Order: sequence, then C-alpha cells, then structure tokens
Amino acid sequence: MEHHEFLLLVRDAGGYENGGADEAVAAVLALLGELLGTGPAEALADQLPEELGDLVVSGPEREPSGWTAEAFLGRIAEARDTTVDEAAVDASAVLRAVAEAVDDSELDDLVNGLPAGFADLFGHPELF
Repeated sequence: MEHHEFLLLVRDAGGYENGGADEAVAAVLALLGELLGTGPAEALADQLPEELGDLVVSGPEREPSGWTAEAFLGRIAEARDTTVDEAAVDASAVLRAVAEAVDDSELDDLVNGLPAGFADLFGHPELF
C-alpha cells in the first residue's frame, strides 16, 4: 500500500478535513510504536510505507509500554489536545488502515501481542 492510499483510508474512516488525517496518523503511529516496543514496532514498520514506518520506530530502543486500550486512547487525546471520544475515532481510523496495509499474519501477531481491547480498534474484534 502506498502512503497516499493509507491516508485516504484514514480520511474516509475518520471523516477528516484540512489535514486532520495527517495529524491523527502521526500521533497514533508514534504512540503505537511506544506501545509495541522496538522489535514488534520494527516488524510493523517493515510492512508500512517508509514515511509511516518511520513514525512507528522513531526514537531509541524501548520495551513495550503495556498500556491498556483506555490508556492508549488517553495518550492520543493528550497528544492531539482532544477528547477521549475523538481520540477513539483517530485510533480506529488509523489502526483500521494499518490492518488493511499489513498481511494477515502480521495483523494476527500485532493484535495478539496487545492488551485486551485493541482488536476492536483495528476493526477485527474476532482477533484477541
């Protein structure tokens, strides 16, 4: 998937106008990288367009944060200076695009490596 295709998916899913999709993508992917830790973040980044993969693996090596889905949404809300409900829209729009961009085995590994509550954000509640 190309970078512009990814952004189009996010724009459509989140109903963004005027650059909101770009800001949501940057915040969600950076925090997803923190959530995952270095190894899983690098595996995900390898399947995303380079510009997006760089957002996931920015920064020094790190251990997974282990945040709950609720804490993840709270961090997005803080980063975007918005409400948790709006952060849930951001997270869902971006993570659903991630689910479309990666192969099935990477998606399984990704969702199964996260705490409960993330499968819904990826649009795959059957994975847990």
